[in-house]
Amino acid sequence: QEDLLMKFDELLFLNSRGKNGVSFTIWDYGGQEVFYTLHHLFLTSYGVYLLVFDMQQLAKEDCENAQKYILFWLNSVSLHAPDAPILIVGTMMDQLKKRRDIYNVNEKLMEVIGSGRYSQIVDNTSEEKQLMFFPLSNISGRGIDNIRKSLENAVKDKDYVNQSIPLKWLYFLHLLQKSPDLKRIFLSDAYLIGRKAGITRTEEVNDCLELFHNLGLIVYLTATQNLRNVVALDPQWLASALGRVIRDVKVHNVDEERLKESGLSEEYKALYTSGVATIDLLEYLWGGDLSDETDYLLDLMLTTLLASRWNFNGSSKILIPCLISSVRSRKSVKPRSKGAKSVFMFDFSDSFLPIGMI
Repeated sequence: QEDLLMKFDELLFLNSRGKNGVSFTIWDYGGQEVFYTLHHLFLTSYGVYLLVFDMQQLAKEDCENAQKYILFWLNSVSLHAPDAPILIVGTMMDQLKKRRDIYNVNEKLMEVIGSGRYSQIVDNTSEEKQLMFFPLSNISGRGIDNIRKSLENAVKDKDYVNQSIPLKWLYFLHLLQKSPDLKRIFLSDAYLIGRKAGITRTEEVNDCLELFHNLGLIVYLTATQNLRNVVALDPQWLASALGRVIRDVKVHNVDEERLKESGLSEEYKALYTSGVATIDLLEYLWGGDLSDETDYLLDLMLTTLLASRWNFNGSSKILIPCLISSVRSRKSVKPRSKGAKSVFMFDFSDSFLPIGMI
């Protein structure tokens, strides 16, 4: 085992020679509202976040929607990753006619965000006048080098970037990622793999998994015993699997003919209007390469509150709140009983809480 670790040490050294700076793994979060409830699975403080917006939208006189969009994302990252740096990036710089327009956009950002309200925001100090965002040209790429440099500067002094970890932890990660076809394992299997890497204590394996999760290398959730028992080795696989159910049907189409042949057309329609799914429909959506993962994925959704079991007219079904059609009715609510004197209605529709949790 010592010889094996030594060879791994040499390989690690050879692969790292001549490399400077920080390496990043890039995640692109879905911007549609339906994906908002997935954020808490993947946002961690061990990262840096780019909030990208179209400067043309803020340059308009009526830019309230654009401001709300930016506020939502700032609040979401601040909630789930309170210590992570945030770079606000404004695209479409080529479409702005005057240099002054960039400063006008900055002023509108200041109006909605305020000064010092979000200490995580990384200021752009490369401009003559300091900006709280980074303008970017979609055509020439002007501004991209400044963003890259600022990204690295934002994290280079972070403890998790400079943290020294035992070589056996890296070897453990290597063994976990050795088989690309293996998407998830049980915690007991992780303990066995840890022993192969020279990690004999289960507590140390748990520490490894927590670090790898925070770095976005795996997904290891510990909120419940069921979640603690499973390690998802490929975060993208997990996101894609959940995305087969939690998705924007206007963008992500389904094979209508195949769906009709399955006899689940009505169930499919009900899912994306009322948020109610049958087990048969979930098995269909997770069919093929995910047919063996249905129980795990459903359990994950239930334990992370992405779904809940409900009884509809005597039939047990799965309610997925984020897929309920958005209704912004502000009609008064009548008391259900004569004895009720007061009715309280809490409206979170203008807040940053994800759709499906309001």
